[in-house]
Amino acid sequence: MIGTHPSRCQNRPVDTQTRRETLETLFAAALGSIEPERLTKEAVSNHPGGPATIIAIGKAAPAMSRGVSAAIGDVTGICVTDHLEDVPSGVEILIGDHPVPGPRSFDAGRRVLEAVTGSTGRVIALISGGGSALCEHPAKGVSPEFLSDVSRLMLDSGASIGEMNLVRRHLSAIKGGGLWAAAGRPIETYAISDVCGADPSVIASGPTIPIERDPEAALAAMARMGIEVPASVARAISRVQPLPGGEAAVTVIADGRTAANAMVDAARVLGIVAEVTPGWL
Repeated sequence: MIGTHPSRCQNRPVDTQTRRETLETLFAAALGSIEPERLTKEAVSNHPGGPATIIAIGKAAPAMSRGVSAAIGDVTGICVTDHLEDVPSGVEILIGDHPVPGPRSFDAGRRVLEAVTGSTGRVIALISGGGSALCEHPAKGVSPEFLSDVSRLMLDSGASIGEMNLVRRHLSAIKGGGLWAAAGRPIETYAISDVCGADPSVIASGPTIPIERDPEAALAAMARMGIEVPASVARAISRVQPLPGGEAAVTVIADGRTAANAMVDAARVLGIVAEVTPGWL
């Protein structure tokens, strides 16, 4: 949150129009600071390389795809998002389901896994908010229906993001490094977080970040949420194998902190004494 210092603000009336214009200026500054196409272009330009297969997942996926194309030119791949928008030539756009994964999400997940498995060159993953639901594929022994039901029940239960990600990566072939494992090698990843200061593994449940598995903890979390797990699924979860060791090459190019700081900077230019509330980020 952004706050002002009341003791340092002048006690004078401000008309509604001026207040509105000020808020619009601050909001525009925040949005401009996290513009995904520009940020992605800048980040990828710092890591020059040859043609790439891009896997873009999330609400900012089309813009991030355009950013990579602007940086390196020759790209192919898949963009999974929640709306139709221009993407580079050679990139196919798929619409997933949100906030609960559905048939379109599972089709997108299958296509993404096939693209990563079949690629032999450079792979760039572009991850943003909403990706957990938009692109999904059940782990072996887990049905799509069960995965969807659990996702809905977790949302209804008010589960923490930590609990949700713990469960997701034991039910999914994509989450918690599943995409990384399918590729068989590190994937160059650029992420935009919709959470302030989040660990990269939280963004879309970390599809390219290998995370240690803990089947007992996942089953316990579902039990706490009152989710009934069929015996066959419990056995499948218990047989989940640890991912092979490796390093994840992840760059978080923007998050809530980026937008908040930009808004504070814009406020100060307008003569407003502002700061990001301590402890919020």
